[in-house]
Amino acid sequence: MDDIQDHIESRLLCLTPELRNSIYRFALLESEPIRLTRESKPHPALLRVSRQLRNEGIGIWFSENKFELEMVAMDLSFFFLFIRLLDRYRAVGVRNAECTFSGAGKWANMMSGLQALHAKPFAVFWVPCLQGKRWAVIRRAMEIVEEYKEEDWETVKLVLKEFECGIRLRSTNWE
Repeated sequence: MDDIQDHIESRLLCLTPELRNSIYRFALLESEPIRLTRESKPHPALLRVSRQLRNEGIGIWFSENKFELEMVAMDLSFFFLFIRLLDRYRAVGVRNAECTFSGAGKWANMMSGLQALHAKPFAVFWVPCLQGKRWAVIRRAMEIVEEYKEEDWETVKLVLKEFECGIRLRSTNWE
């Protein structure tokens, strides 16, 4: 059976790249924002069929759709997972992603994500395009982690604690 499967050629892959891209656009583009949550699959089923289909279609899916990421109680781990996914597939064309926040801002959740970022840094290349008060706090906290990347986590945590005190003086939206 495996020998038969190895010899079956995909008619899709016999088409020119231009025609395949048209098909990818038809199959992968959504008229409404794609809402991503912790429970979402990282990308559509078509892009999980084969490495070649994923490599050819992932750029179209990421760069031409609009994404809405749901962050619950400031849990940054899902956001970082999405960023790492973009990096993994070299999908640097993503510029149309928005985040929705639900629940109160839980400082402990944000700290957990920042600790993971400190332990395993990566380039968060499109964060500057995200707007809003919560993003300003997240961006500044991430900048602190970047500024102190050579320090141990306990030192970074102390600096972030001072930052947290300043935030709590100006806002009651944090737990």
